[in-house]
Amino acid sequence: MFGTDLFSLAPIVPIPNGVGLFDCFFMDLINFLRVLWRRKWLILAITSVAMITTFLIARQAPKVYKATAQLATGITEGNNAVFTGGAMTGLQKYEIEARFKNMEEMVRSPQVLELVSYQLILNDLTRTESFRDLNDIRSRYTSEELRVARMRYQTKLDSMQSLLSSDELE
Repeated sequence: MFGTDLFSLAPIVPIPNGVGLFDCFFMDLINFLRVLWRRKWLILAITSVAMITTFLIARQAPKVYKATAQLATGITEGNNAVFTGGAMTGLQKYEIEARFKNMEEMVRSPQVLELVSYQLILNDLTRTESFRDLNDIRSRYTSEELRVARMRYQTKLDSMQSLLSSDELE
C-alpha cells in the first residue's frame, strides 16, 4: 500500500478515494500558511533585522559607479576595412584585431589614465559642479593653495608629465 519514491526515499502517501489532487494541494497550502502565520513574529523580526543591517552597510559603502564608453577608432567603417578598401581577408582581420588591441592597451596605459585624472582634478578645482564633494578640501586649504594646485596640475597636463612622489608639493 505504501511505496517509496526512488529519488527521495520518502514514503508515498496515497490520495484517499474521492479526494482530488487539487484538494490535497489546497490542504497542503492551507497547512503551510498556518505554519507561517504561527511564526509571523519570528519571520518579521528576521526580515527587519536583515533590512536594517543592509541599509546600514549600504549607507557606509563608498559611492562607486561603473561607466562604459564607446570609442570610435576609424579603423573600420561599417563591416568593411577602410585601410585596404575591400572585402576583409584573413590578414586584414588579424590586422584589425591587432590595431584594436593596441588601441585598447593605449587607452588603459598609466600615462593616459594619469592625464585623464589630471583633467578630472582640474574640473573639480575649477568648476562649481564637481564630481566629488570638495567642502572638506576647500576648508582644509586656502584659496591660494588651491590656485597653486590648479596651476601645477594644468602645467603637468600641458607638458604630459607625471607627478613626482619626491616633491612634497605634488
